Amino acid sequence: MIDMFSMTDCDQPLTSKASLYYGTIDFPFSSDEHLIRGTISMINKTLVYFIVASLMAFILSSCDQENKTVIVAGDSWAQFVCVYKSLDTALKKQNINNAKTNSTCPATTRIGMHADNWLSSNYDKATELALLDPTVKVLYLSIGGNDVLSSWNKNLTPQEEDVIFNKIVSDVNKIIEKYAKQRPDVKILLSGYDFPRFTEDNAIEEYKNMYFQMGQPKALEINSAIVKFSNMMADAIKTPNVFYIQHYGLMHYYFGNSGSGLAAGVTSSPDLISSPSNIKQIGGDKNLLTDAKAMMTIDSSGVVLGDAFHLSKTGYSYLADHTVFHYLKNWLEAKENKN
Repeated sequence: MIDMFSMTDCDQPLTSKASLYYGTIDFPFSSDEHLIRGTISMINKTLVYFIVASLMAFILSSCDQENKTVIVAGDSWAQFVCVYKSLDTALKKQNINNAKTNSTCPATTRIGMHADNWLSSNYDKATELALLDPTVKVLYLSIGGNDVLSSWNKNLTPQEEDVIFNKIVSDVNKIIEKYAKQRPDVKILLSGYDFPRFTEDNAIEEYKNMYFQMGQPKALEINSAIVKFSNMMADAIKTPNVFYIQHYGLMHYYFGNSGSGLAAGVTSSPDLISSPSNIKQIGGDKNLLTDAKAMMTIDSSGVVLGDAFHLSKTGYSYLADHTVFHYLKNWLEAKENKN
């Protein structure tokens, strides 16, 4: 049997050891479109590379147990938090300098991932491997949103909605329970979403098709449905050391809604949205879509296209600030009496 810890020399500079196994992970994309394409290509071609990196992170962590790691795993909302290093930046804003996200998060996140096909996927396996690292203190998980968008329609009866949402909640809980069993000492934070921006005139064909598949819902219809799902998910979180946060109305606070005349800073403060004492509390206005300024944009041959579901880099920065403020700050700051 190989002694993994004997394979590294803790007196050797970490930079030289890491460069051998990690190389340079860079995202030199000039637009969100390039970022998406580049990230997908990198993941498809180098998954084994990142699994090796996860193993080396586990080995190298034995040299410095003071560092703390947050694993970012799940769907596109996790992947963009990973690529933009949103949580890392938010942690530094709070002067938490000994915590970072896993450098292998491109292998533990995937655009378009559904909860019902996560388990036993390569991304699930990479997350399991990342959890072997003893410095891991938090697993940040985003999953379930694609399941809702691909199965919901505004013409469903409340009973039909319940059947679909209960199935998705069950699928998400199976993922949570698996990781909680592997690392019961790690805090798991399931992170929800914010209001989308689906419209009939979206220039991105996939989003336009999805909008029509959902029955061309008005803002209130789709927002009410996803908040209902969010509340069901919140009620289902019962595993010890597992927590839930959602971000509905967060972008309304920071960006307002220019189409309706809603000014920024008028709706509920982020401090009140999904706080640990009231995780179901939303902000914003359910009658409104998220403003275009908060959404990701894609440059297609000089034409700027607006995303219907994903936030901009600034939007994910606000989401990360929200997450760190309510949970990660207390969990990761260097005080022995924090829990």
